[in-house]
Amino acid sequence: MSERTTPHVDLSALLAESGLTEAELLEQLTAQSRRPTVADHVESYLKVQTAGTRRGYATHLNRLVSGYGAVCDQICEPCLVDDGNEPFTCRCACRACATSQIRIEPRSSDLVGSSVYTTEVVQQFAAIAKRLAIKRGIVHNRVRATKGLPAKSADGIGAEENAIAALRSLFESALSHTDGTNAAHAVKKPRRNTRERRPMQEFELLELCHLTSTSGNDTFLDGLIVDFGIATGSRREGVYLLTVGQLHRDTQVVDLFDKYKRRQPAPVSRELINRLIDHAVQRGGQVCNPDSDQYRPDSKVFYYQPTADGQPRPLTSRRFDNLSQRWQTSLPWAGDEQLGFHHLRHTMAAYLESHFGPQYKKRYLRHADGSATDGYGICTFDELARAMSDLLDFEHPLVHGINERRQETLDRFGITD
Repeated sequence: MSERTTPHVDLSALLAESGLTEAELLEQLTAQSRRPTVADHVESYLKVQTAGTRRGYATHLNRLVSGYGAVCDQICEPCLVDDGNEPFTCRCACRACATSQIRIEPRSSDLVGSSVYTTEVVQQFAAIAKRLAIKRGIVHNRVRATKGLPAKSADGIGAEENAIAALRSLFESALSHTDGTNAAHAVKKPRRNTRERRPMQEFELLELCHLTSTSGNDTFLDGLIVDFGIATGSRREGVYLLTVGQLHRDTQVVDLFDKYKRRQPAPVSRELINRLIDHAVQRGGQVCNPDSDQYRPDSKVFYYQPTADGQPRPLTSRRFDNLSQRWQTSLPWAGDEQLGFHHLRHTMAAYLESHFGPQYKKRYLRHADGSATDGYGICTFDELARAMSDLLDFEHPLVHGINERRQETLDRFGITD
């Protein structure tokens, strides 16, 4: 029996044909060995993101890892089933469903690279996200109808946009493995629908405040939430994540971190801060009391009624859904307006603009400057404090009693004016 021989490979000739040097070939082979799998890349990517980004992107990115069953663009009843596994997958045998199905194959073990992170993948993900959102919206609106609530928009545009944003961000973190190209940028985000949210009339705001303080199972908590929203223009997250350490009684300032985790101060009345601290201490205990040796500045401000054994229960975002449903079912005009907590912010901003000017509205909303010319008509924090104190009828140390405070300072240091 003859011995098997290994064919001779002329490495120099191969390198010459490919135009690579030995060092370049070694570098490419090493890079290939370091290339992560899609599952590892998604996991490492999500770990370094903020909690908000993980909530928004994880659903879409996990589909890249695990795949997803066929989803059609029809609304046949079998295709509107949410069984908790792969909800709203296509279960109908009609031709329209069969010809419109999109399926995502699992890519967990694939190596990250240009052959995996493609434009076609993004298009499929965006289409499936939109279809699932539309089907989920239809089912959700059926439930709302049984509660006497109006239907919400179910066009899937937000989900489609979010899926594209998620893959753009993921692909951006893999540029070293995709030759510096991000295929997701070739897919355009959908155009958003025009939002027609209007500010409440003064009598409508009065009616809302009255309803809030006279109905529900915790009128004190709900009234305080609404008053805080009016005074600060805070978003939901800024309310239920508010801590006692963000309240500054002497300067009558509340530090808000409800957008991008940046500190954005809001001027408020001393009476509101006292109500907030009293509420926190009453329901959260001495850890919320700045004058106590048990004080922890990271203690929450807003609490539900304590449990049966006296344990404090910090507020969650669910309370805002409860408020919105109560407003929409109890106020004749609120249902069609899809009235929610964000309308308080929109309403007060409109009042500020009409009474004082657009720069006051912008400062209250804490929106970023759009151009260099914004600086010429800027509303300072002191000016916002003056406007809010006039609008809500309270005194603020940046506005009232300036001469008296000035004289006290001069007397304290023995300075003659």
